[in-house]
Amino acid sequence: ATTHLADKKSKAAEKAIHNRGKMNDFKNDFAYSYTDEPHATRRKQILAKYPQIKTLFGPDPMFKYHAFLTVSAQLFMAYWASNLTTNNWHRVIVAYVVGGTLNHRLLSALHECVHNLAFEKFYLNRWFS
Repeated sequence: ATTHLADKKSKAAEKAIHNRGKMNDFKNDFAYSYTDEPHATRRKQILAKYPQIKTLFGPDPMFKYHAFLTVSAQLFMAYWASNLTTNNWHRVIVAYVVGGTLNHRLLSALHECVHNLAFEKFYLNRWFS
């Protein structure tokens, strides 16, 4: 059985080496666009029409506290759910509804950190994320 598996692996490796230069085979795997990036174009249009929006740019001073409270809530819910004395399906509902909501909120917080919106300094955003 091991020689059969080794033969499969070597055949897959040979195929990969053979197809190495044939990237044109993969052109139909994605939808390519040769236009400008839509977010930058739309941003320019909005700023031209509403220049006062620029005052809303930059880090949110309350963001870091909201993220910290979300992590605290998630840890508290994990502790609370571990001490539930009811049926397991209650834990599943709590994990799905509350845990899923908190996880989504933390992923959104991570996304904001990637855009340097938690702190003004780049390295603080990386550390916080």
